[in-house]
Amino acid sequence: MERPEVTGSGFFPWLTRLIYRLDSPDNLLPSIHCLVSWMCFIGIRGNKRVPRWYRIFSCIFALLVVVSTQVTKQHYLIDAIGGILLAEVLYAWNKRSNAYLYVKGFFERVNASLR
Repeated sequence: MERPEVTGSGFFPWLTRLIYRLDSPDNLLPSIHCLVSWMCFIGIRGNKRVPRWYRIFSCIFALLVVVSTQVTKQHYLIDAIGGILLAEVLYAWNKRSNAYLYVKGFFERVNASLR
């Protein structure tokens, strides 16, 4: 990933240079930033027990993470799309396969042993 030279001396140029120093430009497909933030949104988007305003906020926040990976030159667009698509595919597979029941059972046993 070719990143532009950051000029300026204000807070935001300083913050961008810090991000560039801390996170090398060799991120690959898919973007884990986008994958995780979209998974958080997927987890609540159809849940009627979660307030509607929070579901909307979660979607907007996930989309802002995607945008941030683009404007800070952390990922190419295909990386962001790949992260979202992988999240959707894994969620759909997990829902159809009931694989989550194994994880749920594991954590229920851990919880029971801690009581």
